Amino acid sequence: MLSIYLSALDTQEEKDFFEDMYRNCRGKMLSIAFSILGNKEDAEDAVHIAFLKLADQLKNLLQKNRQDLKRYIVITIRNTSITIYNRNKKNAERLEILNDDVPDNDMAFEFVASQIDALQVALPKLPQKYKDILTMYYYMRMSAGEISNTLDVSVDNVWKRLSRARNMLKALIEEGETDE
Repeated sequence: MLSIYLSALDTQEEKDFFEDMYRNCRGKMLSIAFSILGNKEDAEDAVHIAFLKLADQLKNLLQKNRQDLKRYIVITIRNTSITIYNRNKKNAERLEILNDDVPDNDMAFEFVASQIDALQVALPKLPQKYKDILTMYYYMRMSAGEISNTLDVSVDNVWKRLSRARNMLKALIEEGETDE
């Protein structure tokens, strides 16, 4: 990985400085990142991102004294790790919300015969964008990324629409059961 960072630098002085910083600080940075993130893969990602940031700021870093440089490196890895932690937490919350609505086999709903009849009545009542998303995901078995590209919306939007469509279907089916 070091060779990748070094290839982006211009002068030999910058390369020597960066290599020294990499060899002396990588272990400590990995330790800080691991203490925040709790897993090795995310900690390694944080260190990589932090080194990319440090490489971008290398001209400024050359001017810093040793103590200020250490502080800057610690702050950079800490902030990078916290950003990754928050992103992971946000993604986990999204998945948790989605998993509340998604059956164990998320590729297909499992219905009994009476539910199929109720679905045939409820499905046409959905707005078109929700019928489309259900068709693509469950019938055509497209991934959220594929649907995102097809509809030109974000993947998050795909998941939101899918969740809303399922909730609408559920409400329409329950409404139909009470009408009988």
